[in-house]
Amino acid sequence: MAVRKEAQGEALNGGAAAPAPTTIDQVRELLFGESNRGIDQRLTQLDGKLEAKVDALHAEILARLQQIETRLDELQRDTEERRLSTIDDIGKAITDLGATVRNLSASRKSS
Repeated sequence: MAVRKEAQGEALNGGAAAPAPTTIDQVRELLFGESNRGIDQRLTQLDGKLEAKVDALHAEILARLQQIETRLDELQRDTEERRLSTIDDIGKAITDLGATVRNLSASRKSS
């Protein structure tokens, strides 16, 4: 009978006999088996929760980075508009200054 069970084990394992658990393995299983399975289950659950939190944080970071990039683009456009406006204002001021100088020169010549 034992020979038949061993032959079945060999057939299931591709011809290799499954190693029989030693007495110490059996004792270990009796003492710690349920505890180890519980720990493994909790670790698997924690791993799933941790992965979900990491995915959520990743998505949040991506969204915030997108907001920052959008804001930077807006600030860049605003800065460029202000720069061009300032250049126009400087040009107008120079033109006005030139006109004032010409008027002063014309006033002195006529006096």
